[in-house]
Amino acid sequence: MNLLRRLFLNQKNLSVGQIGENHACVFLKKKKYKILARNYSNVSGRRLGEIDIVAKDCDVIVFVEVKTRVGFPGDILPQENITRGKMQKVERIARAYLREKGLLGVPHRFDAVCVWCRPVSHEIVHTEHVESIFFDF
Repeated sequence: MNLLRRLFLNQKNLSVGQIGENHACVFLKKKKYKILARNYSNVSGRRLGEIDIVAKDCDVIVFVEVKTRVGFPGDILPQENITRGKMQKVERIARAYLREKGLLGVPHRFDAVCVWCRPVSHEIVHTEHVESIFFDF
């Protein structure tokens, strides 16, 4: 694959990802979640990566991984791309967030919001919220 094509595909994927993250925030707010942070990355030490959304559901801090797909439900499930390695990375970043905010003893969980959108218009066709996608440290 040539460089120009790769750059075009990366830009296209980024915009689809941003559309999915924006939609996920609206979706969670409608469910009465409070959005605490978007695209959080640790401020101290070596950069560990990024968590798409940090939210609060009642008294629980929720770390949300957003997966967006162009296509329709029934195709490849977005959450299938949340690998064991990705989960471990999210755990490390979550631990950094809780430590930085002085919230180490606060209940928390890890969720996924899966968004499907149409190929050209990127109109949202389906959203699925999966709570407690894995258990943590």
